[in-house]
Amino acid sequence: MKDRVNNLSPARMELRERVIKVAFVSFSEKGVKAITMDDIANLLSISKRTLYEIFRDKESLLRECVLYSQKIFDDYAEEISNGTYNVLEIMLKLHQKALEFYAHANRLFFEDISKYPEVKKLVHDLRENTMDKNMLFFKQGVEQGLFRKDIDFDIIRLLLREQLDFLSNSELLLKYSFPELSTSVLLICLRGISTCEGNRVLERFIKSLKEPVSNFLVK
Repeated sequence: MKDRVNNLSPARMELRERVIKVAFVSFSEKGVKAITMDDIANLLSISKRTLYEIFRDKESLLRECVLYSQKIFDDYAEEISNGTYNVLEIMLKLHQKALEFYAHANRLFFEDISKYPEVKKLVHDLRENTMDKNMLFFKQGVEQGLFRKDIDFDIIRLLLREQLDFLSNSELLLKYSFPELSTSVLLICLRGISTCEGNRVLERFIKSLKEPVSNFLVK
């Protein structure tokens, strides 16, 4: 794929970016299976041949969509990390950002990803990378007096991973949305590991949120 990208002209590179953005919106709104390469080509008013000259197949396009989504998230993380927020506020704002995507994405999008081995592995690796960053946040939180010093954060990491894996395939999703469930897990975790000052920060942040995201945080 890298060689194919390196050989693209500036005009094709610009088209490639447009394809990724259009495909990402379409996949997330309707699911990956529901959108064909023909659909993507038609939305962009290009031939399917042109599309396949840029992306070898649907899975390679989906992979780039996932990377595009991650870049948006990483750019936001960098933006708020350079601000005046403490580490707990940063974690909460990142979760809020993720909720905004989940709230508008079709559940089929996440289910369909599991059918593409290369993309499924990419999502797993990105999640592990996020967990690594969370470990750094936890350590910074201890230094800032927001998280308790007597917590084994390696265990917290394992528990969060197991709980999220369980929720992703749980029948609870028939009754509750994934944002509701994941937020409940996160809040229980944060309240348990936070100091008195950390919990004050947590409560202030929850009260400051506006609809509709606050719905997920106060239930």
